[in-house]
Amino acid sequence: MDGYLLKTDRRAELLNALRSVADRKRYISPSIFDRVVNGFVSQRAQTKRTDPDGLSEREREVMKLIAQGFRTREIAVQLSVSHKTVEKHRTNLMRKLGLRTAAAVAAYAISNGYLRL
Repeated sequence: MDGYLLKTDRRAELLNALRSVADRKRYISPSIFDRVVNGFVSQRAQTKRTDPDGLSEREREVMKLIAQGFRTREIAVQLSVSHKTVEKHRTNLMRKLGLRTAAAVAAYAISNGYLRL
């Protein structure tokens, strides 16, 4: 099928869809497009709200590796970044989480489901 409309769309939309399909083009009514886009935006906003720790993906990766017992230079090799970059991520994630030691990072990662034993 090359055209999509809602039952609630106006007749003018139906005519636009028919013309587009007759010209061998696809047609999606603006109301469907708006619903899809709004749903996507809402889902992304909800995902961000349900992320309580505020960590970036890279900070989560570093946290998991710290919790697995890797040292800064080992993490740098695994992530193909400099050890200074890993130190910065470590500092940021510890600051965001209010943690002071690698052991506390490991405990946080395990208790919050980032790492399974």
